[in-house]
Amino acid sequence: MTSETEIDSALAGDVRQSALAAIARGSTDQPRAFLSYAWSGPAQLARVKTFADRLLGNGIDVLLDIYDNRPGHDLAAFMERTVTDDSVGFVLVIADRAYATKADARQGGVGTETQLISQEVYNRIDQEKFVALIFERDEHGHPYLPAYMKSRHYIDFTDADAFEASLDELVRHIYGEPKYVKPALGRRPVFDSNSSQPHTLIPRTRAGAPTSGSFVDAVDDFIDHLHASRTLAPGEGQEIDDFIVEQVEAVEPLIRELLVQLDRTMQSDVTDAKLVDFIDDLLVRAKSQEGPPVGASSWRDADYEHIGFAVHELAVSVVALLIKHRRYESVHRLINHTYFYEDHRGSPRAGTFDDFYSYNEVLDRYRNERLQLRRVSVSADMHREHAAHFKVVDFSQLIAADSMLHLLTRFQFPEQERRWWFPKLSVFRSRHGDFVAPLNQMVSRERADKIAKMFGAENVAALQVAYADAEKRSSDGSVRGGWDYNIPTFSNMFPDNIATLP
Repeated sequence: MTSETEIDSALAGDVRQSALAAIARGSTDQPRAFLSYAWSGPAQLARVKTFADRLLGNGIDVLLDIYDNRPGHDLAAFMERTVTDDSVGFVLVIADRAYATKADARQGGVGTETQLISQEVYNRIDQEKFVALIFERDEHGHPYLPAYMKSRHYIDFTDADAFEASLDELVRHIYGEPKYVKPALGRRPVFDSNSSQPHTLIPRTRAGAPTSGSFVDAVDDFIDHLHASRTLAPGEGQEIDDFIVEQVEAVEPLIRELLVQLDRTMQSDVTDAKLVDFIDDLLVRAKSQEGPPVGASSWRDADYEHIGFAVHELAVSVVALLIKHRRYESVHRLINHTYFYEDHRGSPRAGTFDDFYSYNEVLDRYRNERLQLRRVSVSADMHREHAAHFKVVDFSQLIAADSMLHLLTRFQFPEQERRWWFPKLSVFRSRHGDFVAPLNQMVSRERADKIAKMFGAENVAALQVAYADAEKRSSDGSVRGGWDYNIPTFSNMFPDNIATLP
């Protein structure tokens, strides 16, 4: 069992850092929570105060008697107001031996609070308001809880090693941002009279599996979902663009989890060669799903546009993650690589990275016109909305990666314009002529030598020679994307003062 000293250490955390983080977030959403505890000595009071400060540092307005009940105030009135006031969204009970004993015996202030809280617990429908926080267990390992809360779900703070995870669970509960979100209800399966199974995704059960939550699992879930979605079709009277949007949103949580697992993999000691193998397998398997199931007699390409959208989003996100982790050699390997995937007839195809680009005609043309949205790119708008939920990469990094793909494919294939990646996210790129990240860092020779490997060059000097040749052989000096797109200029992609600093 964790000692009180270890819990005190876990409690302290970095209060200053969390408080500064809360200020930096600039959040105006400040939930209020009343902290109920039993005084049992100065050390315990200090522990409660530190815990309250951690919550305050996370933007939660904590009501605590030592902060909010001044001398001369009516203690009973303070308790009643904080427990029953609807502006106080949560009552947090610091449950330890002293609290459970006084609550059950209705002793002192805790006894008064118990009468108020228990009545609210029994009368209220919104049970989420009252949360028991376990800070002590008895000699048998059972948590100390007042009788009226013994059947309630609690958050365990008795293990110092798991303290931060428990605090995260509590903060998420208060903000209504649970770690695990129930997926949206899927469409009715399409039943085949010749099969005993409906044509829909049947998730694997991973309970107790040693690979639970791994990159392999995330890839399999993603591919299984794409494969199952090939049998779906718009409902009766449903517009094709509404169907595509519905399918795009259904796969987005799987991409989000896939990126989390891929981010962890990139932080490991996996080699660039093995990492590229992983990504090759992922992109090829996903691309092979873009089309009708084998044996389908009739279909519309539009019915599978959501798969192309997902593959495109994944490709850009993968490059963004590689650049984030400075895996520049892996980026080069992906661009200078041949991919073998299957078309909808099961025939093998050989392609390059630009094959993962997807022009979304249903979204960008049909939906735009049907709903009179007047957007430059509806698909780019959706990528931006998705990026707001990505945990390991943000939208600015996706914009930069999208633009880097344009420059890299142009560098690799200077005379083959059809292979140049068109950066659709450049519609959101700054028009101030900023260099694409991380090329702006190449004023440093050390950084420039590392970034040069993204272009297949050993160092910045070799890159400058190869770049001059690519620029000379390039089939066109600019790309026609329209005024609405801010496509980076190939002839001015590096800073003038390249490699002039250490």
